[in-house]
Amino acid sequence: MTILTRHVVRSLVGPFLFALALLTGLMFVEALTRHLDEFSGKGLPAGVIAEAVALILPHTIAVALPAAVLVAVLYAFSDLAASGEVVAMAGNGVRPRAMLLPALGFATVVAGVTYTFNDVILPEANHRLATVRNSIFKKSPTFSLRAKVFNRIDPQAARGPYFLRADSIDPVANRLENIVIHDLSRPPNRGIIYAARGEMALTAQFTDLQLRLHDGEAYEVDRRTPETLQHAEFKDKLYVLRDVGDVLEASDGGRRSDREMSAAQLRQAVAEAKSNVAAKQAEGKEISRATVMEAMGVGPAADSARAAAEAWDREGGGFPVHQIDALTRRAVETVQAHKAAAEYSEGRVSRYGVEIHKKLVLATGCIVFVLIGVPLGIRFPLGGVGMVILVSTAVLFAYRVGLNNGEDFADRGLASPFWAMWTPSVVFTALGACMVARLGRWVDAGRSGSLANLRDAAARALALLVGRTRAAK
Repeated sequence: MTILTRHVVRSLVGPFLFALALLTGLMFVEALTRHLDEFSGKGLPAGVIAEAVALILPHTIAVALPAAVLVAVLYAFSDLAASGEVVAMAGNGVRPRAMLLPALGFATVVAGVTYTFNDVILPEANHRLATVRNSIFKKSPTFSLRAKVFNRIDPQAARGPYFLRADSIDPVANRLENIVIHDLSRPPNRGIIYAARGEMALTAQFTDLQLRLHDGEAYEVDRRTPETLQHAEFKDKLYVLRDVGDVLEASDGGRRSDREMSAAQLRQAVAEAKSNVAAKQAEGKEISRATVMEAMGVGPAADSARAAAEAWDREGGGFPVHQIDALTRRAVETVQAHKAAAEYSEGRVSRYGVEIHKKLVLATGCIVFVLIGVPLGIRFPLGGVGMVILVSTAVLFAYRVGLNNGEDFADRGLASPFWAMWTPSVVFTALGACMVARLGRWVDAGRSGSLANLRDAAARALALLVGRTRAAK
């Protein structure tokens, strides 16, 4: 390893680790706030919550790795240019493009780590997180309750059941509205409770179900003395359904989504889906052919239909003309069902293909960001942290929008998975190659290249683009 290579790599490692930690922390907090409602208010053990929170982290790391490369390259090379090192190296015969090679080597190593992480660790973490979330969702007191019907809730002890009805049920927040409860758990007493709204939660021991009811009435009668009736109104009441809880049960999690598969599993799933498409198309063609033959009076199916018609005629029913319409309708319905199944499999092929290419795009993005970051860092050495934040935010936002729109186009069949995912990389690679070609002209003594220069350069580029667009019209 040459002195230049060691120097460039050392200049990149510190900013990269700092950016990785910062970006991971910010994205982790943002993701945690989105999932917080899933974990709170359900009486879950601390270990289950800690596992679910920890399983959110791998996704943020997978996204932060290529982003940290961009931030590190922008900061390191703008700092090298601002301190005059780029000019000094150029004066000693070291071209700026020579400094690009160590950065590309560093990015290639990070790209390999990113791909391995996304292909090995991330799918397993996503699968485990989906399993835990499914278990937590099933643990929700409202998971098995249906709105606008009386739900029977049987205590584990040998007592009478509860019947609960609610007009609306929120399974995430465990909120209910317009509640009616029939309590038959204390024979011979029988109670009925009405409430405008309420919340449900299991106790810490997962044995009892607590209902915090608001604005309601309670009635109770003893069957031995039916002439007496107890009545009470309440604004806020804690009502407990005894011995109806259980422990948290893990979901089997046997089936995996596209984001829970490795590249090898995705390729296998693509092959199976394509095979299913071919099978459904062949079955549809065979059904169509058999229907035409039966309608023309050819083949074993037609012989059976003819025999049935003759039997119908012998019994005095006349020739069943409506059988032909039923035959056509049955064939059309069957073919449509096979077509829908084939289209569903084609959609799976597209989704799995998108996920395969996404793993590669995120990894190779580390290299693409070097082609973008090195020229900009050298061109605007006095931009400082403001330039790093502005450029990295703009590039990452454009990349994210491109990938999200590409995935949406691929899911709707408007673009192939390859071009849907690789278009942003192709565009930014071409842009980076153009900037690298001009890299030698941007080396100066650091008297220019501030954030204001970056703003002016962006304005000139935008004006040039608008002018060319108008001229083309």
